[in-house]
Amino acid sequence: MGKLDNTKYHIAFDNENSFAYTSHGSKELTKRDFYVKDSNKAYEILTLTDPIPYNVAIAHNS
Repeated sequence: MGKLDNTKYHIAFDNENSFAYTSHGSKELTKRDFYVKDSNKAYEILTLTDPIPYNVAIAHNS
């Protein structure tokens, strides 16, 4: 996506936003998986998530 010169919309589906915790492995900008080729352009990202399933309390009244 960042290495192509495309002006169309790209829609990607992923499981629980893996981009938020994956490492690029390289600090050099052009060797990363995604980068903005033209610094005058901006990318808009809309993310949707499920409610957190582990916000559950278990209680015992003894």
